[in-house]
Amino acid sequence: MSYSVTLVDCPDTPSAAIRAAEGRFRCALESSLVEGVEPFLKAFKRANNPRLIGVTDAELRLAEAWLRAYELADAAGFLGLCADDEAYFEVRLLDDIVVNPHWTDQA
Repeated sequence: MSYSVTLVDCPDTPSAAIRAAEGRFRCALESSLVEGVEPFLKAFKRANNPRLIGVTDAELRLAEAWLRAYELADAAGFLGLCADDEAYFEVRLLDDIVVNPHWTDQA
């Protein structure tokens, strides 16, 4: 399944710089998650959904790996870019809800 990466809340940044940052983020994320982004992202969403019970240990390990990979990708994406604390990279699976690690409650 494919996914998109969007830099959000980085005002006054030229579109070419945004596309470059999104590309760096994607490249770093895929380098960390060589088995594919989808299973890690889905596990992260399940582990952070308070309405779901029965999250497995395997899903928790995948969710933790997602967080580590996201942090590395975030650093790569923001390299030389805006320092706005509100800016973040939004990752979305095709036909799926938005995943933002800054959320405290996911729908």
